Amino acid sequence: PDSSPAGVYDYLTFPDDVEISEVAIYVNITHTYIGDLIVDVTSPEGTTVRLHNRSGGSSDNIVGWYPGDLAVDGPGSLADLIGESAQGEWTVWVSDNAGSDLGMLNTWCVRVVGSVGTDVEDLEVPRTYVLGGVSPNPFNPMTTVTYAMPTSGHVELSVYNVAGQLVKVLVDGSETAGWHAVTWDGRDDRGSSVASGVYFTRMLADGFTGSTKMVLLK
Repeated sequence: PDSSPAGVYDYLTFPDDVEISEVAIYVNITHTYIGDLIVDVTSPEGTTVRLHNRSGGSSDNIVGWYPGDLAVDGPGSLADLIGESAQGEWTVWVSDNAGSDLGMLNTWCVRVVGSVGTDVEDLEVPRTYVLGGVSPNPFNPMTTVTYAMPTSGHVELSVYNVAGQLVKVLVDGSETAGWHAVTWDGRDDRGSSVASGVYFTRMLADGFTGSTKMVLLK
């Protein structure tokens, strides 16, 4: 929207738990005066880098890769994200700080180079059932739940609200032994977005019961 410092947000979810060694952000924004714009990107761990800080004028759009095609204005640098996990929700924010000029956030993406943990414990089939972490947490609107099975068998993984009411069935079927992950998009079984608040994920498998808390913030 024109002359809206509050700006607009867009989100994407990076599915893999990769420790970042290099990161680049692609942005495609058409605008009649990019000197009005501030563009921030925020990692799943909450680090914010200002990609564009009211530089440029009416002759250019913001199209290309940071860093590389485009220089990061700051404050902050994409090097600040090195060592963080790429897994979870990334956010881009575009703020328009003057009137009369219009634009559009057409597309953006995150490219990560890094490594996945190779500890033996991470690779081994666990000896017991495990309901792992929720990442990101808090989240909006998507988060990923990890769980593990010592043997193949039936597993149920469901989301409940604080009143104990079933909100969403995430998994209900047979799984192989090992580690698994499932994403919840903040919607109930009818496909409707749920309200902000505290929710619980419960896992049931062969006599095992586990639960973990997650917070949806909009």
